[in-house]
Amino acid sequence: MRVLNKLSVPDSKAKKTLRRHIYVGVIACLETYLSDAFINTVLSNKEYFSSFFTSFKDFKEQKLGMNELLDVANKAEEIAKKAMLEVLYHNLPKVSKMYEATLNIVFPNFSEIQKAVLIRHDLVHRNGKTKDGKEIIIDDIMVDDLISKVESFISEIDQRLNEKDNHNA
Repeated sequence: MRVLNKLSVPDSKAKKTLRRHIYVGVIACLETYLSDAFINTVLSNKEYFSSFFTSFKDFKEQKLGMNELLDVANKAEEIAKKAMLEVLYHNLPKVSKMYEATLNIVFPNFSEIQKAVLIRHDLVHRNGKTKDGKEIIIDDIMVDDLISKVESFISEIDQRLNEKDNHNA
């Protein structure tokens, strides 16, 4: 992403479009990491798998008849994976609660990244304008800053996951 951000683009409209796409892509990378790391960690450890089933809010609200018990037990991994894949991993408050409840991992402060997620939303769903119609200008400094924040955030979470792996080994 940094290489793309450093490209010299003489056409101002193309440069503006490129910066927006890079910004959006950085958030997509964050979502992919959070999703893959969570799903792979939960599915590879029976303790985390059990913890996910008991703590996942969407599961707590579901009622299960006795006649469904065996079928659900046989398909537990499939059900869990489907539920985990349906989570919107850019919803950092929800995802941080999932990581904490299931893996006992507390996210580092993500307030700045959450602001970037909201900007990404406007870039994608409002063609780069706020609700008030004001254009959002994304420059190379903003993109580099976001890349650094996301790299740092992911690095901290990854380190916490690796520490858990080392304790469980």
